[in-house]
Amino acid sequence: MSKNFKRLLSITLVFSLVFTFAFSTFVNAEDSSSSFSVSNQELINNLNNISSDLYGQYPELKTIDDKTKSLLEKGLDPKDVISETSKYDLKKLTSIYKQIDQSSEVDNSSNNFEDSINNLLESKGYNAKEYIQQIDDKAKEYAEYYKKYNKFPKDDIIKPDRSVAMTAVSYDPALAAIGYSVTSAALAEQLATLTTICATAFPYIALIALLIGATVLVSSIIYDYYDHYSEVNDNVIGWYTGKETKTRILKSSADTQTLVSYRVLYNIKYWQAFLVDFAGLGGIAIGSILTESQAIARLQADYMNTYAVLESDAVAVAYKAGVGAIKHSAHNEGTKILNKPHYHPIINGTQTHSHSFFGL
Repeated sequence: MSKNFKRLLSITLVFSLVFTFAFSTFVNAEDSSSSFSVSNQELINNLNNISSDLYGQYPELKTIDDKTKSLLEKGLDPKDVISETSKYDLKKLTSIYKQIDQSSEVDNSSNNFEDSINNLLESKGYNAKEYIQQIDDKAKEYAEYYKKYNKFPKDDIIKPDRSVAMTAVSYDPALAAIGYSVTSAALAEQLATLTTICATAFPYIALIALLIGATVLVSSIIYDYYDHYSEVNDNVIGWYTGKETKTRILKSSADTQTLVSYRVLYNIKYWQAFLVDFAGLGGIAIGSILTESQAIARLQADYMNTYAVLESDAVAVAYKAGVGAIKHSAHNEGTKILNKPHYHPIINGTQTHSHSFFGL
């Protein structure tokens, strides 16, 4: 399979696009190495706070959570509890939380991503809607062809539709912006492969997150990626070679695995968040887990940030940190496609500089 991918990566189209690549740097003075300690008892309390209604909806969740609490009560380190949990239980937990976090309560931040990608494409002369549809359709065609024949089609069977290519464009602009010259045909095949591995459509934005070292905060794939991360990583590292690229992919993967593990095993709601600028695409870096009281205290310290999966959790701590909160949609101006929606607490009648980020 890899041969076909590497072959397609060498496809040359008639146009060219050049961007300057600058990898992520922190844009403020926060200390990303700081961490909070969360005790076993606080993790047990987190699990005890899960509603009986939710357990009624997902009986297996209670069974697994009871096992987790038992291990924590014995004094096992939370990281060791993860390794002691069976693959079956972890897969069941990811399936349950995938349903929870894709519910109507979760902000659909993929819309923010889509809007910001559209802005980037339009600024570079694309018809954004047609371009993205072309990529999606081509990936679907490739996936269906592979499912039927166990191989990808030759170039003359499924050809890229040049009718929507703009006058100065041949390579995908978001990937070009972070230093990779990849044609739409090669990108479609890559996404089709990852879709086949995960048995779920692998979003464009999730591939970009992996390549720049960002946590994969995309609701439609984060849990399926967690279940298949090893094979996904191997393929992406094979396509996008280089030591620095591999380091970023493995960092993204490790951060994503940690976030998912703590969310599904311990019902974690809050994490430290740090403002970053991944290759000029914006975004946040996720730090240590937080209890609710730690999240509130962090937001009360101006210029400090938190992250929650659910909007309801994000707004709750923002309000408790002050006397109210103001909601902002993701600041996706220009190329900032990885930024997230958030709340600013209001303290002493003033909107603070702290952010309570949320959403997948």
